[in-house]
Amino acid sequence: MMRFVLENFGPIARADMEFGDLSILVGPQATGKSIALQMLKLAEEYPAIKWTMLDYAYNPSRGRDVLIAD
Repeated sequence: MMRFVLENFGPIARADMEFGDLSILVGPQATGKSIALQMLKLAEEYPAIKWTMLDYAYNPSRGRDVLIAD
């Protein structure tokens, strides 16, 4: 069982979700189901993203222009 809490993001004021072996999100269109899952994926992959950026010597204090090449 995994718990995920998301607040004040897009159309989501607050979402407190528990995921088990099989979880299904149901609701009307444009209520934040997809964005909640995208944020969950980002939260799970954050350590790998962080280490990859450090491996390539990305320094966040230098700004996003350094990351985006022409």
